[in-house]
Amino acid sequence: MPPATWCEIDLAAPAEPRFQSYWNLADFTAEHSKFSYDEAVARVEERLAAAVASHRQADVKVGALLSGGLDSSTLVGLAHRNGAAKLPTYSIGYREAAPAFCEMPYVDVMTRQDGIENHETTFDAAWIADNTDRILWTLEEPPLAMPAFAQYRMFEFCAEHGATVILDGQGADEITGGYPYHQRAFLKERLLKRQLFVAWSELRTIARRERRSAAMVFFDFFLRHYTRRRPQFPWIAEAGPRTGDPDFAHARADYGRDGSLVNRQLYFDVRWGNVKIVLGYGDRNAMAHSIEARVPYFDRAFVELLFSLPDTFKIGHGDRKRALRDVARRYGAAGNHRARRPHGLWHAG
Repeated sequence: MPPATWCEIDLAAPAEPRFQSYWNLADFTAEHSKFSYDEAVARVEERLAAAVASHRQADVKVGALLSGGLDSSTLVGLAHRNGAAKLPTYSIGYREAAPAFCEMPYVDVMTRQDGIENHETTFDAAWIADNTDRILWTLEEPPLAMPAFAQYRMFEFCAEHGATVILDGQGADEITGGYPYHQRAFLKERLLKRQLFVAWSELRTIARRERRSAAMVFFDFFLRHYTRRRPQFPWIAEAGPRTGDPDFAHARADYGRDGSLVNRQLYFDVRWGNVKIVLGYGDRNAMAHSIEARVPYFDRAFVELLFSLPDTFKIGHGDRKRALRDVARRYGAAGNHRARRPHGLWHAG
């Protein structure tokens, strides 16, 4: 059954069902947006806070994942605002195995600052060897990257501590503009429109944030692709978002109706791309341990709002997820995210 559709079947005379749409993501564009940036940030905070409040309602033990990154830290900050009862949080880190890449120090700061009960775990090569068969059976396909193993361990750990409902920060990148290719789309559109000063200014700001030269940032965005060798298995590179989708033939042509290249890319990410992988892995890994993983960033009202905002509210001033980052600053969470992470958890491109 296609998403966001309904059908009526006459049991006395069954016939081929005709599905009718009741909601379409493509209807939400920035064409008629009238918010100032400050008004938009306030609306983003309001909608996301409402989503978190509704998602934490349950008759069983509720907790939240806390990675130390921007997305999960923002959800935890919103969950505890206005004196709300503290949720226990669960983290995975590599303090000894990979301290340079471990974000547990950011978790430590937030849990100390807000008096949050946090539980920490890790995993190693021996654990992976012992659990690979179970994880592959759970996912029902070879995972795209190792984080699928970490996620499995994370939900297993939550279950060991008696949590049944878990707030998960998945989806923020695909909805608020969190990948480098969203910045590339922003710059590309300005260059195509001959807004050279705007493009150059943003490029230089990105370079300063990343402590690199503007020339190297430009090379990575627009030229590095042409210097790579062809993959050994070219059909993988050509596969696109999700070849198992029966509607995949339409995917390449369906980028929504927004006038912004960034917003059209976000539509593609949600409708056809990374989101299917994110939600599929998350659902399987959580339910393998009888965990109900809830994803506030996919709240309908929040998604509708973000897709109705201009691209400059998502990309700009050298930042990705610009509006979300300004919400996070109100809760001391914006600094938790490392300056640049090359790709999202499941992004394979």
